Amino acid sequence: MARARAIETRLEKLVPALDEYYTSGFLTREETVEVSRQRQHWEFRLVAKPLLLLDVRGAITYELGLEKRLREYCIYTKLNLQHRWDIVDRIEGIYKIGLKHLRNKAEHEALRQECVQFMKQFQRNGSLSNLYGELMVMHPRRSDIWVEAAEWQGFSQRNTDNARAIIQQALLSMASEPVVWACALHVELEFVQRLLEGLLAEHREEARKACRRASKEAENGDEESRAGDAKAPAEAEPTSTIAPKLRAENEAMAHALLDLALAKTVVEEAFDSPASGAVLLERLLAVAGTYAFSREVVELAVTTAAHKMAEACSGSADVTVEAARVCGARGASASSSLTIASDQQRLRVRTQWRHRHSVDTVFAHYLALEDLVMNQYPQTIVDTATYLAEGGSGVGATAKRRRQQRPHQPSATSASLLTPSQKDRRHAAVKAVVSLLTFSSSPTSVLADMPGVVEAGTDSTKRFPAVRQAFVGALRHLAAVSTEGVSRVCARLLRTPTATAASTAAAATASHRSKEEEAPQPRATLDLAEAAQWLLGELQLDKATLQACVTAPRKRTERLLRKVALAADMHPPAKSRARHEAPAGTAAAAALMTWSVVQLERFLQADDRDVLVQSAGGDARDSTKIPPCSPLNTAAAMTAEDVERFIVWWKEEEKLLRGRQETGDPGDALTASRARRRMAVMELLHQHDLLPSVDLPTAAMETKKGRSNRKKTPNRGSSDATSEGAWAKTQGVLLNRSSALQFVPAVGTASPARLPLSLWRVFSALETLEGPMQISKKASWTHAAVSRSGSNSSDDDRDSGTGGSGVAARGRHAEISSSSTWLTSFAAAGLFFLGGVPYSTLSHEEEWVRLEGVTSLLQCRLFSWLGCRVCTRDTVAKALRLAESGLAEAWITDLHGLLKLAQRCQPLPRFAQTRCVLPFLEGVALFRSASASAAALSGQVSNLPLPAKAASDAVRAVREAYEVLLKLYSVSKHPESFLPLLYDGTSANKLAQQASITSSVSGKASTAEVQQANAEDWVAYVWFERTISKDLLRAKTVVEQARREALAPQIFMVRLNAL
Repeated sequence: MARARAIETRLEKLVPALDEYYTSGFLTREETVEVSRQRQHWEFRLVAKPLLLLDVRGAITYELGLEKRLREYCIYTKLNLQHRWDIVDRIEGIYKIGLKHLRNKAEHEALRQECVQFMKQFQRNGSLSNLYGELMVMHPRRSDIWVEAAEWQGFSQRNTDNARAIIQQALLSMASEPVVWACALHVELEFVQRLLEGLLAEHREEARKACRRASKEAENGDEESRAGDAKAPAEAEPTSTIAPKLRAENEAMAHALLDLALAKTVVEEAFDSPASGAVLLERLLAVAGTYAFSREVVELAVTTAAHKMAEACSGSADVTVEAARVCGARGASASSSLTIASDQQRLRVRTQWRHRHSVDTVFAHYLALEDLVMNQYPQTIVDTATYLAEGGSGVGATAKRRRQQRPHQPSATSASLLTPSQKDRRHAAVKAVVSLLTFSSSPTSVLADMPGVVEAGTDSTKRFPAVRQAFVGALRHLAAVSTEGVSRVCARLLRTPTATAASTAAAATASHRSKEEEAPQPRATLDLAEAAQWLLGELQLDKATLQACVTAPRKRTERLLRKVALAADMHPPAKSRARHEAPAGTAAAAALMTWSVVQLERFLQADDRDVLVQSAGGDARDSTKIPPCSPLNTAAAMTAEDVERFIVWWKEEEKLLRGRQETGDPGDALTASRARRRMAVMELLHQHDLLPSVDLPTAAMETKKGRSNRKKTPNRGSSDATSEGAWAKTQGVLLNRSSALQFVPAVGTASPARLPLSLWRVFSALETLEGPMQISKKASWTHAAVSRSGSNSSDDDRDSGTGGSGVAARGRHAEISSSSTWLTSFAAAGLFFLGGVPYSTLSHEEEWVRLEGVTSLLQCRLFSWLGCRVCTRDTVAKALRLAESGLAEAWITDLHGLLKLAQRCQPLPRFAQTRCVLPFLEGVALFRSASASAAALSGQVSNLPLPAKAASDAVRAVREAYEVLLKLYSVSKHPESFLPLLYDGTSANKLAQQASITSSVSGKASTAEVQQANAEDWVAYVWFERTISKDLLRAKTVVEQARREALAPQIFMVRLNAL
């Protein structure tokens, strides 16, 4: 009864508005009754327990539709109703009911954001202020709400005092949140922006008044005064005089406005607070980069971060709380509650600065500072005096005015301010490239005392990802104007030996090496002056350019490295750590960074792409000096860089082959390309001692020369038999379970014993090369067997498995041998390799590579059978119907074995299950069902399994696959961050590029996205039961199960009703 009386009371308050709407002609009597009925319906839904977000949104949607009609009616009739905004008030009340009674945090946050957008749209400023006040009281430590309230006050309402008060109150309880400090800087810079624009507007208004006054005096004066005053508009004071005048009139205001004193104070206090770290630096730079006058703030933030990082390096990693207190007591301020006040906070901040991500971020921004302020932000970052002299942010609108104000100023000078010339942008990018090259070529010993930054087991091609991204960004800016120079620089960097720190350390610790062998070998380094000449496109650099673009950036980088090394030397690591982490001579002299072909391949031109050919096959001259089995020939461990270079070369070969086929070259181009790729695979594996039982043919040298000059067809005389035999042996090694390549976990701290996870790409490439040939030969064998006897018995061929060559011999042997001995395809060999990867020991990036490998290998094998990239159940069923019966059964058996092998790679990604596994199994179920129906109609008996039993087994296999897929959502307590659910087919290289460009790529999806995916999988399961298995009772059972177990039953029911 209490709820009913409350509903009646709320509805009675709406009666006067409905009466006015009726009398004004907006609503008819029937429409008025309908509005009352709908409102009563939604009122009862709003008081239901528990309150559903769906009901709140439904009530709001209805009222918004009514408000839209009322707005259009008032505009058309030009009426001014007394109760014009009653509908808006009711919508606001519905939002308040929802925010008060919704218990789910995600739903509450979504409704809160909708409420804020609604109030901003209808300009309900008072209500929005009250809402923010209530939310800040309810959530005193939710930084996003406080920041949102401060930004609304400071930017939308232009009330800087209120924004500062909110931020200062937030900093008292959330000084460790970087987003709060970033908002504080945003408020101060926005305040300066408004004042600067006000000064410019005032100056322009005075100039216009002076022009009008001069024109009026010229009209009323005599001829002499008219001639003298005619020059007055042209001699108006330029905007560059604003800053000197302001300094002369009010020094305090000039200090706060022109010197950005308040913004600099925020930056300094932020780095002295518990939020100090690389995340704070990135957020401050993101805010400062949106203002064209904040160059001093950007430089201050970068230099302060570098100073803090160097201070944090002055001590061992085993620092205690007492040591952190002694080290940080100098910069602490007891009078300020925003600075680091406890020893635990000092320890946390110091540990955070020493983390490799923080060191990487600071070095990246410090080294690429010139390119950062000149090229990477939407506008060029300058100081406030230059900003005022250029007339503000409206560069395009004020260009004519600036030319009038500076008629005698050269154009080259004016182009170097807010609108820098192409030459200035190019010089800034070259400075960044020189700084980054200086850093990368520095010896590892410079940062050897920083734990976690340069470890003995890390690959030098993967260190400092942020520095690499800054280098690639600078090269991208230069590639637009100097493509040839960038290509030459990248080719020189890729020709540098890419031995990892781990392999050099292992070589240095070998007991049989002499002292001369332990000495670091000379490396083919890149001369900085020569690189600058290439990038600038000049034959010889003058002294000024050499000093500005080469010498100064190099000295600046060396100064920072010297500062970091000096801080580490003053406080060496503890003896216990020094005993275990003392770098060997070779490892200490190695380069800090080496470059990967994945990062630089895009910049290589046709004339410089021979570096890919050299790196793909290795140096054949070195392989002829020492026999493969000689103990002196120590094979280097395969790295991900070796695989990437091989894959890049493979793609180049495929591109060349497609070009020859399009131009109508001779038909042996495919055969020659296949021979080159086979030989490249054997050379790659042989270099790293992965084919100890296979000797490379003597034609390998000739084939390698053929790759360097691929327009010539390699000699295919008597060496063909030798090459085919070597390839047959290689297949025997790779497809034999006892000798197939396996992932071996790292043991100890010596050289890494495991193969790179990206080795699956080699198997994927081999599957695309050899898979279609295997399928065609299997079809011919099946056709010959059916035409011969119509049976599958071939026991007389059992002894010929070892005497055949190529894929044919292996295929015949695989059909009759046990599946525990041979792998049927290179895709199966790749899954066998990934099946040995320990899932629990993988990092975020490695797990993504594993998921990509499993999915790609399954897709490659399906492509070998289907001949199309997209796998659906209809395409699978159609391909099975068109194939011969024996070939269809062989296909099903082969892929079933592949899926059984893929079970070793658990957990399988959802993407692979929905794009590969389930379409194939559903297609097989369709094919089996059609075969069973046809057999029942014809009444024929086949030697194949009984059609009805085969159809039921196929349907049961699909059901089991759906059960496995749906159980994937319950494996982790946080499915929104579970990578097998998040993987969407994006390659690991592309994901790494996205993560380095934007911070939004965090390896975590929203809860709504996971719920929608779960609902889609349940709906697909129900659809399968309805359409393929045609078991309506089972479909009803699945629906009831989904309503109990789905992550979002409401979304599932909405999707199901839409079928």
